[in-house]
Amino acid sequence: MTSSFGSHIGRGGAPGSLPRHTAKALVLAVLAALALLLAACSSGGDGAEEGSGGSTPAGESGDSQGDDADGPVGSGGVELTSILQLHLVHESDSGDGTSPWGDAEVHMLFEPGGELGVFVFDGENALGRHGTYDLTDGTLTVEVATPDMAFDASVELDLNGPEVEMPFQLFDDAAGTSVWRTEAMGPMGATDMVFQAIRYDDHERVAREDAVERAHDFAAARVESDAGMETDGLDIGVEDDVDWDPPVIIDWEGFENGVTFVFDDDSKASVLLYTFGPEGDAPSLSPAPFAGDPRVELPTEVPGSSSSDPPNKTAVLLNPFATEFGEEEAVDAAVHTLEERGYSVVTRSDDEATFEAFVETLTDGGSPGLVTVSTHGGANGELATGEKAGTTRNWFTEWMADRKLKAAAARIVAAYPSAKTFEVGGELDRPYRAIRISSGGVGTLYVGLSPSFWKWLHEEQKADFTESFVFLSACESDKNPEVREDVNAAVFMGFSEQASVRGGTAVFSYLIEQLARPTRSVEEAHYNLIRVINTQQTIFEEDGLLATGGTEELPDILKVYSGGDYNPVSYEGRGFLDTSRNLGQIWWLTYSGRWSGDAAEGSEKLKNCWEQFWSQGNMGGLGSPACNASNVGSVPTEEEVGYARYLLTGDESLVVGSMVPRWTLADAE
Repeated sequence: MTSSFGSHIGRGGAPGSLPRHTAKALVLAVLAALALLLAACSSGGDGAEEGSGGSTPAGESGDSQGDDADGPVGSGGVELTSILQLHLVHESDSGDGTSPWGDAEVHMLFEPGGELGVFVFDGENALGRHGTYDLTDGTLTVEVATPDMAFDASVELDLNGPEVEMPFQLFDDAAGTSVWRTEAMGPMGATDMVFQAIRYDDHERVAREDAVERAHDFAAARVESDAGMETDGLDIGVEDDVDWDPPVIIDWEGFENGVTFVFDDDSKASVLLYTFGPEGDAPSLSPAPFAGDPRVELPTEVPGSSSSDPPNKTAVLLNPFATEFGEEEAVDAAVHTLEERGYSVVTRSDDEATFEAFVETLTDGGSPGLVTVSTHGGANGELATGEKAGTTRNWFTEWMADRKLKAAAARIVAAYPSAKTFEVGGELDRPYRAIRISSGGVGTLYVGLSPSFWKWLHEEQKADFTESFVFLSACESDKNPEVREDVNAAVFMGFSEQASVRGGTAVFSYLIEQLARPTRSVEEAHYNLIRVINTQQTIFEEDGLLATGGTEELPDILKVYSGGDYNPVSYEGRGFLDTSRNLGQIWWLTYSGRWSGDAAEGSEKLKNCWEQFWSQGNMGGLGSPACNASNVGSVPTEEEVGYARYLLTGDESLVVGSMVPRWTLADAE
């Protein structure tokens, strides 16, 4: 998912670039018109993901960024040894030109192999352009040749000097020079910006997986370039009585939407790699032909059977980015609905959703009935909590955030000593780690849950989800199969790919309203969600909740599993989704089975229709108008009748063929 300032942004003053006045007018018009409705990988709500603080404005004193007076901003006095550790940040032109991008920063960044990136960002919007560079014997040559940005220049570069003067102006056609300050980029910020610049380049389109691969290459090169970096005894404003040294990366681990850095103090920190883009148009849903039939909303009696219910009527709703994602109303509505169905509901939102809050709410009082988590996630299975450690970009800010992270880690270990020494497969694998999330070039570090969190939660904190429905609403939360195995829930739901915030929120709200209907199982609710998106038609009142951007891909990326025995089984191809059955027929049979308001009575009606008419190849006709109306317009099979009756009652003896274990919210009332 990508967005940019516009399809053409002219630098001016170079062959092939747009005329200066045209470029500026176009950029400003695009910026004014965008008011971007952005989504992120499980992020973004109705606006861009919040940038949690800002980057250092161009020209600001670097004192707060740990710069040396004669060295790069953010270096803290560390000597740079590779251009991969450096960014050049535009400060000023010698003429009167002004930036068409307002306060946005312009960075030159350097990838291994001579790839030059130019990255423009302001915390919400971003733009990338690419060219080449060469650094030989202290001479840096940079070249970009695109229709809207072009330059070719050589300068002497001191990696540890404070600035560089380029022989061209960035914002003026006239001959002149431009000053670029040097900034020592931390490995997390630099890796993320490499990826962001690639993905926000709408001139040279690069597929996401290729952009991730280049970010991985950069991470590997940074591990090599940072090896042996001397950080002891640096004067970077750390109190003498604080036992802390800046960490140095010693290794990296790549995953499908990120990079995890391993530091020399055994800590780990991940960078989630994704970009923002339009949510897409909301599907044009229209009422189904029979949506106005009064039988659609006939109330179904609560059957009084606990056979498919969780034993504990408790719900845990964890939303570390509730405000940023715009989820407050959805959470409030869910709490109201769940409480009406007799549930005790615990919520933790925004900065209340700490590591400790996750542990406490998920283990207090035994196995919860329903668990939903809405946050940022990695394909390796990690999740962000709502606890911030700071905005990061250069070495110094990453070091400062590290201090806060270590304080958080000490607090976590004091509460849960096993967290510090927990191992998986004989290797240290702590359940917490730092996670960096960016928006338009501005990155924030959060305390996160590592992929081993769920295993640790089970083994050390005795969590039990074997009777629970657990929905991890985060990007690629179902990508790592070990996560759903370790969660070990009666029902597990997650996303196999990137998902939009509005899509995730719609799923959350829809599931709550569907499951609140007596005798409605997760299997039926999931099928109804797919039905709405695939048919573009609404039947139930809550179907309209899916009329929002980011929902059209849900049938492909929303995955559901039954489990509870560390061997989750996918819903796909089973039960309601067994394509050997007429799925529309099963849906209609369950629909007609609830017309009387008593699902058990409706099940008996279907049994009688089968025995007296349908088994004889007769739909019912004049002999039984009720049976004639209770099928989809064709004679159902015994298998279809049996599965519909199972969905209505939970009687597994009625099932012929594949089935999915039934989970209902509150049928025992």
